[in-house]
Amino acid sequence: MASLMITSECIGCAECLEVCEDEAIEERGDRFHITSACTECGACEPICPVQCIVRSYEGPAPAVGSAS
Repeated sequence: MASLMITSECIGCAECLEVCEDEAIEERGDRFHITSACTECGACEPICPVQCIVRSYEGPAPAVGSAS
């Protein structure tokens, strides 16, 4: 399962906060954090000027390679 997260590269510009329809982004100190209210719509990803919003994958690692 994937979830969105904001990395330490966040510059605190608040662009993501303005586009989040779920109100799932909150300010913590000088950067932002995505809360569990996030529905993973992805609206925040392309708006970030430093591309610090990434998908974090939890669970078993995907299989590498494939049989042909």
